[in-house]
Amino acid sequence: MNEMAIHHPTGHEAQPLSASLRPVPPGLNHVMSIAAETWKGLQLMWTFKFNVVSEVVGLFMVFLGINFFVGNGAFNSEDLAFTLVGFCIWTYSIFAISNMSYALREEQQQGTIEQMFMGSTPFAALLFGRTLSNFAWTTAVILLGGGTITLAFGLDLGLNWRLVPVMGLTMFGLYGLGFVVAGLTILFKNILSFANLIQNVLLFLNGAIVPVTVFPAWMTTATRALPSTLSIEVARLVTLDDLTLADAWADGLLPLLVLHSLIWFVLGLSLYLVAERIARRKGLLGQF
Repeated sequence: MNEMAIHHPTGHEAQPLSASLRPVPPGLNHVMSIAAETWKGLQLMWTFKFNVVSEVVGLFMVFLGINFFVGNGAFNSEDLAFTLVGFCIWTYSIFAISNMSYALREEQQQGTIEQMFMGSTPFAALLFGRTLSNFAWTTAVILLGGGTITLAFGLDLGLNWRLVPVMGLTMFGLYGLGFVVAGLTILFKNILSFANLIQNVLLFLNGAIVPVTVFPAWMTTATRALPSTLSIEVARLVTLDDLTLADAWADGLLPLLVLHSLIWFVLGLSLYLVAERIARRKGLLGQF
């Protein structure tokens, strides 16, 4: 009678599944969570693409309307190019502000916000992931809308690589303001009117339509404290005026932009974290 062979596992054979699994490093886990939130944001924007595109079409119709009245019933190519640079940066600002608030309101309405706060990845980092998708989508729609106007009116915007670092600094400052709005959304839930107020103030006071240098001296100083004002001025220097980054630095506006964007980002993130702690302490996260 054949005896059943007794099998003795060796060190080269497969180990139990639980033994083969290794924990994901915390840093990598955060990166994966941010990437997942970015992808989620892109999917949501694609789902509501008709609404987003309609909003952008409306924005650029406003742009043309403002230039029509400022130009006394006519379009001037130099004025259009001047205002288009500022208007595109302003468009980034309104999407940054609205996206932060909308992401929180959406999670509050769906009743999932507490689950996101309970995760291992800080919610502020998840918001950053949503802002990455927002930046990508906003860039796409601005290229579509701004590119259409540029081609239709034969504008020469002087676009070049020097605009890339300027826009990077710009987004730091804008998303700092976005974090402020996010913090207020956690505490007060519906701040749509306040967000609209900020957007309108930025449009008419940040130099998008009228250069801030025509304002009184005290007003010029005050408006340069707003996010995007210095960005618009530097963006015009490196595109329309074709200055180098070294020239913009020597002019004094570029170092101010670096400092300004850093201050706004740190201030905005700090205020958001304070608002989050208050909401946790008072049990406001799940309320809507």
